[in-house]
Amino acid sequence: MGAFSKAVWGGVGASGCWNWKRATVSAVHVRGLLSHRIAVGEAVLVLGAILFSVSLLASGDLLAGLGVLILIFVAVSVLYFVQQRRLTERTVRLEETAMMPYSCEIVWGIIKPAEMAPWIEPELSRGYQVPGTPEGVGERQALERHDGTTVIVEVIEYEANRRAVTRQVSPKMLEEHRHLQCVEPVTGGSMYTEAVEVDLKKGQRIIRAEWEVQWRSASQERIARIRELLDSTAPGAMPKGEPPAAQ
Repeated sequence: MGAFSKAVWGGVGASGCWNWKRATVSAVHVRGLLSHRIAVGEAVLVLGAILFSVSLLASGDLLAGLGVLILIFVAVSVLYFVQQRRLTERTVRLEETAMMPYSCEIVWGIIKPAEMAPWIEPELSRGYQVPGTPEGVGERQALERHDGTTVIVEVIEYEANRRAVTRQVSPKMLEEHRHLQCVEPVTGGSMYTEAVEVDLKKGQRIIRAEWEVQWRSASQERIARIRELLDSTAPGAMPKGEPPAAQ
């Protein structure tokens, strides 16, 4: 489960497969990207009402001013209740797909082993399966960065040579991601997909459009490295030489 990142809005991708992938080191964290929705019209209305009530109070009309403030409180409470009833939890999914002129088994042999991660993600110096963890569901992989930090991911869904879903378990993320990868057999080879999914709570949304741009760019670079490895590495063998260092 090397390293990866990717993007598309919605639920399951067009391919319909639940891909998997270790928590990529270059993936942009959603930390700080989520915000509660605040309608501009509602904010202007409330601000205007508050200013009106203040003006009444300043003019000496105490009862009218207090009455307006009470009405504001009631109106805001009603608006909040209605808004919460309308809001639903949803999942944001970012996805990239590429055709590989190799079988699913050969592609999986490149993307699955933790040891291959430094060749796919230059920010990594080393990758390995955490001792004592099983193959497949429950497997944990440690990804060491050049800066000395380590990311640990856990496989939560797995189908050998086809798909896997991972989540980052250390360091803990504020907003949990699911990292996905999938290979499907097609004429002339296989279709490779990698994706990331973020569950948004009621009233939350992603407010930084550049997150998708950065994620897609990193994903496309990663897919290009996977293709280069497939073209230059014999099935079941490790790449020759040292992995590329982060630029």
